[in-house]
Amino acid sequence: MAEDQNNNEPIEIDQNDTGEDTTTHDAQVDAIPVLPLRNVVFYPGQMMPLFVGRASSVRLIEEAYRNQTMVLVLTQKDSSIDVPVLDDLYDVGTVVRVVKIYTMPDGSKSIVVQGAYRARTGTLVSEDPYLKASISRLEEDPMPGPEDVEITAMVNNIRNLLKQLSDLVAEFNPEQLNLIMNTEQASNFSFLVAALLNMPINEKQEVLECMDLKDRLRKVTVALTRSIQQQELSKKIQSDVQETINKTQREYFLREQMRAI
Repeated sequence: MAEDQNNNEPIEIDQNDTGEDTTTHDAQVDAIPVLPLRNVVFYPGQMMPLFVGRASSVRLIEEAYRNQTMVLVLTQKDSSIDVPVLDDLYDVGTVVRVVKIYTMPDGSKSIVVQGAYRARTGTLVSEDPYLKASISRLEEDPMPGPEDVEITAMVNNIRNLLKQLSDLVAEFNPEQLNLIMNTEQASNFSFLVAALLNMPINEKQEVLECMDLKDRLRKVTVALTRSIQQQELSKKIQSDVQETINKTQREYFLREQMRAI
């Protein structure tokens, strides 16, 4: 089983622990293991279970967990590729730590990872036994203070839109929604909302690569508004179809009653 699936069950975490490493670091890292993901874009601050099936990836996460090594997760450009090389992956991803690891009956692994910070790949260091590359940490733009009324307004607007969407979608996980709503750090808030939305992979990747917080919040707002419009349209179509069915049934019963008279 390839690294293309995730489990939506809630993970209990400390809401004050965003997962983001805010200490000062050298921007250049010599080499770090690279874990390819299919159909998933992973964000800083996010904690999520992943299923790992490739033999090389199983070895990677076992060694990373045993040695407490950070791992760079990168999304595949083409999910149909079974053995991706570095060029098959987006060059910006999220550095994560492996929090837990479970062995499944079929030998695959289920892991829980937590995103720390964004990074861009540099030089390929090795491909065997798994991908390893040099990376450059992408430093976050300086965080706005509480006096930045535009950021505050954008975050509040997204919270309102998210509440509106949750009223339309019954499948929303209330614990996950509550976690997002209570996330105070605006940068991680934008990532968690993007992770929740059903967006095309390329758009999720654009959110990850966007370094300007206001631009990122705008992208999330557009995607959230589009999701609401799609849900409202879907409900309207369903309502119109149901009304047509009800009308047809009423006319049928009326004809049957008239025939019986």
